[in-house]
Amino acid sequence: MAWQNPKHLTDALSAAAREHDQQSAAELCEKVIERTRRDEQPFPFEQAKLALEILRAQRMFPLMERLADAFLQGGQRHPRIRRQYAQALLDQGRISSALSVLDRLVADTARKDRRENAEALGLLGRAHKQMYVDGHGEASRRGGETLKLAVNCYYDVYQKAPSEYLWHGVNALALLRRAERDGVRLRGLPKAEVLAEQVLAFARKIQARTRPSDAESHWNSAAAFEAALGIDRRDEVLLWLERYLSSEGLTAFELASTRRQLVEVWQLDPGAGIGKEVLPLVETKLLRCWGAKVELKPGGPEKRTVSLERVLGDTSYVPIAWYRRGLERCTRVARVETEFDPDQGFGTGFVVRGSDLKTSLGEAAYLVTNAHVVSGKGVANALQPEQALVSFKALGTAQDRRLKVKRVKWESPPDKLDCALLELDAPVEGLGEGYPLAAARPVKDESARVYIIGHPKGGTLSISLNDNRLLDYDDRLLHYRAPTEGGSSGSPVFNEEWQLLGLHHGGGKDIARLNQEPGRYAANEGIWIEAIRKGIS
Repeated sequence: MAWQNPKHLTDALSAAAREHDQQSAAELCEKVIERTRRDEQPFPFEQAKLALEILRAQRMFPLMERLADAFLQGGQRHPRIRRQYAQALLDQGRISSALSVLDRLVADTARKDRRENAEALGLLGRAHKQMYVDGHGEASRRGGETLKLAVNCYYDVYQKAPSEYLWHGVNALALLRRAERDGVRLRGLPKAEVLAEQVLAFARKIQARTRPSDAESHWNSAAAFEAALGIDRRDEVLLWLERYLSSEGLTAFELASTRRQLVEVWQLDPGAGIGKEVLPLVETKLLRCWGAKVELKPGGPEKRTVSLERVLGDTSYVPIAWYRRGLERCTRVARVETEFDPDQGFGTGFVVRGSDLKTSLGEAAYLVTNAHVVSGKGVANALQPEQALVSFKALGTAQDRRLKVKRVKWESPPDKLDCALLELDAPVEGLGEGYPLAAARPVKDESARVYIIGHPKGGTLSISLNDNRLLDYDDRLLHYRAPTEGGSSGSPVFNEEWQLLGLHHGGGKDIARLNQEPGRYAANEGIWIEAIRKGIS
């Protein structure tokens, strides 16, 4: 039986991806996977390719892997599908599995498909590059061999047709500079500055004959930006970066890849040099995209004070001041831990000024978290006050010590406001300004968004904006589709002005709608800060 109207899948999948509705996207993919198992004919190539591109653009890599695997098993073995399958594996950190796919793909396309062979070699280079980066750039024999494999994969493609494969050339350049910093000697390759000048020369020619809206111009600007970075030409770096970030259709996948390259390979410092100017611009754009998540390392907010005050691009941009304000909010977010497992967080909390919740509490600082995280009233599975420790990861080494909870000042059970107000045993320095409380909730429309800062899975402090649409609210609860994970409980929820909107406490795939609306949906749930304030008062 032949496939009927496969375009229906890609249209529906595109609509779900635009909303970053992972549940709907997953349901669509499962239907296709089931159909693929039964049908005699492979799924049509063009629609299969498009479906995988949609998932990649929104960084839905587990779904992308499952769908690509189903297409392959169903007989659709076009090199592009195999390459997209390897891409999904790579972006989930499954490098060995990706290498197996790519090695075979490179061999199969060597004489049959020049374009796909070049793209497969580029991904093979990325796999070896990631192996080297994950090994912390050790200049050992094995590390040097891995780095050389990565450079050769990129450079071999570039030198055959430089103007066609600037992406490969600039990746080779970035790795040559990394090799210099790590003391790895690579023979038989051009000098980094020579390669950078070549890439820039080609980029200028391409720019002269393309329109800014062309896809070729988009990738050309990205390559030229890195090439200028390789020879420390600040003005050209910012010029090409502006063109790149202003490109139409720039996706979260592309921006996350750019940021990864700048941080892991170029090793830019967010607090010094060109990194102080470049990283905030890339991250600001990334923070405004669907599927975005930026992790903040210790000391990050202090290092990210930027002097560059211009706004690049079109109206999709936000001022650097918006970005900076979000980073400042991070300093007051804490990870709740236990002495038995100091490297793994139990939950999240954040510091507020007492008088913001109740006048009689004065100017003292209190930690707000969920009652199901810390409770003085024996809530099941919650930490008792004497078991809880608190650390502020965004404050860097000045706050490496972990504070204790002195007592629970006030709490409300999980089925009410799920909130605990904690006194700490010592003051915390360097917290920055207090959180302004949102005077009202956003108007419920397609533009309403929320922003959550916390420690998902008890790990690195993160700003998670992966589908951050506000869905609904009532007098107590907020519903939103910003995905969170275990360890996020107790995180602050902000509106678009970075005003405190609520306290995150849970969610799921089958949550009853609010305001007596029929049905259920996938949503995360927070407690409105005004409901908490009234509860305390």
